[in-house]
Amino acid sequence: MSNSYRKTPIIGHTMCESEKQDKKLWHKKWRAKEKININMACKVDVDSYLSIQANQVSSVWLMGKDGKQYLS
Repeated sequence: MSNSYRKTPIIGHTMCESEKQDKKLWHKKWRAKEKININMACKVDVDSYLSIQANQVSSVWLMGKDGKQYLS
């Protein structure tokens, strides 16, 4: 058998196995703010509603992985 290899040689700078918990918390905060903003928009004007940006709720830099690196 041949040796295994990565199809995409990119790895994450990490101290954790997964960002699953970070993503769950981020999404929970995002949904809560969206729900509040939608309810407020329904009272005023639905057409003027704009969705919340992802970086308004949390920062990618606060999550477990700091970034990715290409292996040459």
